[in-house]
Formats: sequence, C-alpha cells, structure tokens
Amino acid sequence: MKFNISSVLNIVLLVAVGYLYYLHFSSSDTKKYSEKKTQESTIEPNSNSIVYVEYDSILTQYNMVSDMQEELLSEKTKMETRLQLEVENYKKEVQTFQERAPYFSDRQRQIEQERLLSKEQEIMQLEQNLNYEFADRQAALNDKLETKLQDLFKSNEFSNQHIMIFGKGVGSNLLFANSGLNITKQVIGRLNDDYSSTTKVED
Repeated sequence: MKFNISSVLNIVLLVAVGYLYYLHFSSSDTKKYSEKKTQESTIEPNSNSIVYVEYDSILTQYNMVSDMQEELLSEKTKMETRLQLEVENYKKEVQTFQERAPYFSDRQRQIEQERLLSKEQEIMQLEQNLNYEFADRQAALNDKLETKLQDLFKSNEFSNQHIMIFGKGVGSNLLFANSGLNITKQVIGRLNDDYSSTTKVED
C-alpha cells in the first residue's frame, strides 16, 4: 500500500513539474514573440539595408512627373482637336457631294468619290499617327522617370546606405515589407529638390 501511494505522489509531482516547465518556456516564447513584433515595427533603414519605395506615390507626388503629365495632356488635347477638325471638314465635304452628286457626270462622281475615299484614309492614318506619337511621348516620360530614379539610387547618398531597393505597387512582386523600411518620402524629397534646382537654372 505504501508503494502505491508513493508511486502516485511521484507521478503527481512529475506532472506538476512538467506543467510548470511548460508554463515557463511558453511564457518565454510569448515574450520573445512580443519583443520581436515590437522590434519589427521600429525597424529603421541603415547601412546595407534592404528598403522599398512606393512607386504610385512617386507618380503622384514627384513634381517633374506632374508637370510632364500636364504637358502631355495638353498635347493630347491639341491632337484630338486637330483630328476632330479634320473629321468635321470631311463630313461637310461628304454632305456637299451627296447634295451635288445628281448634277455630276459619271466621271465627276467617280473622281469625287475617289478623292473623298483618299481623304478618309488620310484621316485614319492621321489618327493612327497621333496615337503612336502620344504613346511615344508617354514612353519618353516613363524612361525619364526611370533614369532619374536610377541616377538617384546610384548616388552615394543611397548606394552607400542600401544594398537593395524594391519598388512597391500594383503588379510588383513585393507582397509585404515593414513600414520602417519605406524610404518613399526621402526619395520624393530628393527628387523634388533636384527638379526644383534644375527648373530654377533653366528660368
């Protein structure tokens, strides 16, 4: 009987010690996890860090892009106005032809129809050319922005601090990054300062 009671007590003590052991390390892991989360939220970029920029913010807050987009929109409006004027003139000529056609000879009608068909093709070609021209201007803007970013990131201010800079935005492969690694504000500030200096010199 004594043997049985002793065995039971040993088992109870063993279970109690095991439970306390579990509580100790479980609490320690929870504390470490909490400390880790706190540390993540206060990460700051430093030498040899990996950081990211929000590309959409650059497009909306970089003054050079805003100015170039405004200029591009103005050019697009001019192109559309020019095309619309050509279309309106063509419609008037077609209407005039339809009104006078009964009084034309077969030869005159054929000549006028060929002329109107040729003008219609010219208008279609003009529309295509204007679309190509606008696309080229948009591509030139994108190339200029890419060059500005590359030049900035290659400068000592950034290349000496960061080993990698990601672009975060719709369609990018960067799914998550700690907000402490976001250098967008710093990048936009430098870009706008450089652009302001350049425009002052040009003025």
